[in-house]
Amino acid sequence: MLASMHGWLLLIRSLQAFIFPGLGLAALAAGAKRIDEECLLIAARVLASNVDQASLDKGTIYPPVSKIRQVSTSIACEVANYMYTKVPQASQLKTCGRFDKGLATKEKPKDLGTYVQKLMFDPN
Repeated sequence: MLASMHGWLLLIRSLQAFIFPGLGLAALAAGAKRIDEECLLIAARVLASNVDQASLDKGTIYPPVSKIRQVSTSIACEVANYMYTKVPQASQLKTCGRFDKGLATKEKPKDLGTYVQKLMFDPN
Protein backbone atom coordinates (compact mmCIF):
# COMPACT_ATOMS: atom_id res chain seq x y z
CA MET A 1 0.00 0.00 0.00
CA LEU A 2 2.76 2.44 0.90
CA ALA A 3 4.67 1.75 -2.33
CA SER A 4 1.48 2.31 -4.28
CA MET A 5 0.94 5.64 -2.54
CA HIS A 6 4.50 6.72 -3.31
CA GLY A 7 3.93 5.81 -6.97
CA TRP A 8 0.88 8.05 -7.10
CA LEU A 9 2.78 10.81 -5.35
CA LEU A 10 5.52 10.64 -8.00
CA LEU A 11 2.91 10.73 -10.76
CA ILE A 12 1.17 13.73 -9.23
CA ARG A 13 4.47 15.58 -8.78
CA SER A 14 5.44 14.95 -12.39
CA LEU A 15 2.09 16.26 -13.58
CA GLN A 16 2.35 19.36 -11.42
CA ALA A 17 6.00 20.15 -12.06
CA PHE A 18 6.50 19.23 -15.71
CA ILE A 19 3.31 18.28 -17.59
CA PHE A 20 0.79 20.94 -16.52
CA PRO A 21 3.07 23.97 -17.06
CA GLY A 22 3.90 22.72 -20.56
CA LEU A 23 0.25 22.03 -21.37
CA GLY A 24 -0.76 25.45 -20.07
CA LEU A 25 1.87 27.20 -22.17
CA ALA A 26 0.79 25.22 -25.23
CA ALA A 27 -2.85 26.18 -24.66
CA LEU A 28 -1.89 29.85 -24.31
CA ALA A 29 0.36 29.79 -27.36
CA ALA A 30 -2.22 28.11 -29.58
CA GLY A 31 -5.31 29.69 -28.06
CA ALA A 32 -6.60 26.17 -27.54
CA LYS A 33 -10.30 25.58 -27.22
CA ARG A 34 -9.70 22.27 -25.46
CA ILE A 35 -6.90 19.87 -24.56
CA ASP A 36 -7.46 16.33 -25.73
CA GLU A 37 -5.94 13.02 -24.67
CA GLU A 38 -3.28 13.14 -27.38
CA CYS A 39 -1.94 16.38 -25.87
CA LEU A 40 -1.30 14.52 -22.60
CA LEU A 41 0.39 11.65 -24.43
CA ILE A 42 2.63 14.04 -26.36
CA ALA A 43 3.57 15.81 -23.12
CA ALA A 44 4.43 12.50 -21.47
CA ARG A 45 6.59 11.44 -24.43
CA VAL A 46 8.48 14.74 -24.40
CA LEU A 47 8.99 14.50 -20.65
CA ALA A 48 10.36 10.96 -21.02
CA SER A 49 12.65 12.00 -23.87
CA ASN A 50 14.25 14.58 -21.59
CA VAL A 51 15.63 11.92 -19.24
CA ASP A 52 19.08 10.82 -20.39
CA GLN A 53 20.46 7.31 -20.12
CA ALA A 54 22.86 8.22 -17.30
CA SER A 55 19.90 9.38 -15.20
CA LEU A 56 17.94 6.24 -16.00
CA ASP A 57 20.94 4.11 -15.02
CA LYS A 58 20.92 5.86 -11.63
CA GLY A 59 17.19 5.12 -11.24
CA THR A 60 16.01 8.67 -11.90
CA ILE A 61 12.83 8.76 -13.96
CA TYR A 62 12.46 12.55 -14.32
CA PRO A 63 14.75 15.26 -15.66
CA PRO A 64 16.54 17.36 -13.05
CA VAL A 65 14.50 20.22 -11.64
CA SER A 66 17.18 22.58 -12.95
CA LYS A 67 15.85 21.77 -16.46
CA ILE A 68 12.20 22.45 -15.61
CA ARG A 69 11.89 25.58 -17.77
CA GLN A 70 13.60 23.88 -20.71
CA VAL A 71 11.40 20.78 -20.39
CA SER A 72 8.22 22.87 -20.05
CA THR A 73 9.17 24.81 -23.18
CA SER A 74 9.79 21.57 -25.08
CA ILE A 75 6.46 20.14 -23.97
CA ALA A 76 4.65 23.37 -24.87
CA CYS A 77 6.18 23.51 -28.35
CA GLU A 78 5.39 19.88 -29.19
CA VAL A 79 1.84 20.06 -27.87
CA ALA A 80 1.19 23.42 -29.55
CA ASN A 81 2.47 22.04 -32.87
CA TYR A 82 -0.07 19.24 -32.53
CA MET A 83 -2.80 21.76 -31.67
CA TYR A 84 -2.05 23.76 -34.79
CA THR A 85 -2.39 20.69 -37.02
CA LYS A 86 -5.18 18.76 -35.28
CA VAL A 87 -8.18 18.16 -37.50
CA PRO A 88 -11.28 16.87 -35.68
CA GLN A 89 -13.21 13.71 -36.47
CA ALA A 90 -16.59 14.16 -38.15
CA SER A 91 -18.31 13.45 -34.83
CA GLN A 92 -16.51 16.42 -33.27
CA LEU A 93 -17.73 18.98 -35.80
CA LYS A 94 -20.04 21.65 -34.48
CA THR A 95 -23.63 21.28 -35.55
CA CYS A 96 -24.28 25.03 -35.71
CA GLY A 97 -22.94 25.25 -39.26
CA ARG A 98 -19.43 26.42 -38.47
CA PHE A 99 -16.53 24.07 -39.18
CA ASP A 100 -14.29 23.42 -36.20
CA LYS A 101 -10.80 23.41 -37.72
CA GLY A 102 -9.02 22.03 -34.69
CA LEU A 103 -7.73 22.85 -31.25
CA ALA A 104 -5.87 26.10 -31.98
CA THR A 105 -7.58 29.43 -32.47
CA LYS A 106 -4.42 31.47 -32.99
CA GLU A 107 -2.13 31.54 -35.98
CA LYS A 108 1.15 29.68 -35.46
CA PRO A 109 4.04 32.09 -34.79
CA LYS A 110 7.14 31.86 -36.97
CA ASP A 111 9.35 31.06 -33.97
CA LEU A 112 7.18 29.04 -31.62
CA GLY A 113 9.98 28.39 -29.11
CA THR A 114 10.69 32.09 -28.60
CA TYR A 115 6.98 32.86 -28.42
CA VAL A 116 6.44 30.19 -25.75
CA GLN A 117 9.40 31.48 -23.72
CA LYS A 118 7.92 34.99 -23.80
CA LEU A 119 4.65 33.61 -22.41
CA MET A 120 6.47 31.89 -19.56
CA PHE A 121 6.41 33.51 -16.13
CA ASP A 122 9.80 34.81 -15.06
CA PRO A 123 10.13 35.30 -11.29
CA ASN A 124 13.17 37.55 -11.68
